[in-house]
Amino acid sequence: MHRIRRRYILFDIHYLSKPLDGRKIFTKICEIFKTLFGIIVYSSTNIKLIEYDQNLHIGIIRVSHNHVENLRAALALIKQIEGEEIIFHIHKVSGTLRSLKSKNTMQYNSIN
Repeated sequence: MHRIRRRYILFDIHYLSKPLDGRKIFTKICEIFKTLFGIIVYSSTNIKLIEYDQNLHIGIIRVSHNHVENLRAALALIKQIEGEEIIFHIHKVSGTLRSLKSKNTMQYNSIN
C-alpha cells in the first residue's frame, strides 16, 4: 500500500464585518465541493482544515494531490457564508507544512 500524497493550501478570506468560525468555513467548502464534484469524488479528497486564525482570516487546508484544482474551483465559487459576502484568496500550495511557513510566507507565520 502506498502513502497518500497531500498538498497544503494557504488561503485568506476577505470580508467586511463579522468574523467567521473555522468550522462554518470548512462546512461551506465541503458543501460546495460535494455539489460540484459529487460525494464519490469528495470521499477521495481527504480534505481537512488544518489551521484557521479567526483574527487574521488565514487558514491552511490539506487535500489529496489529485484534487488541488478541484478545491481551487470550489473556493472560487464560494461567495457567501451566513449572509456575509466573502472572497477566498489562495497564496500558496505546497507539499509540506514547513514550506508554507517558511521565509517566503513570512507575513503568515503568525498562525503557528
